Amino acid sequence: MCLIREEILIDGDVQAVGFRPFIKGLAEKRGIVGLTQNMHPVRIICEGEEEIVDS
Repeated sequence: MCLIREEILIDGDVQAVGFRPFIKGLAEKRGIVGLTQNMHPVRIICEGEEEIVDS
């Protein structure tokens, strides 16, 4: 098992559209942990098994 950490930047309008709860649900289903930062662009940092994070 190889754990990796990725940073993803999302540019665009993501306020009031349920974006963060959607991302949280995807991560929980796949066993990925991390955080989102409400910046511009939105910053997602996630950590988990390499084959899961990269999929």
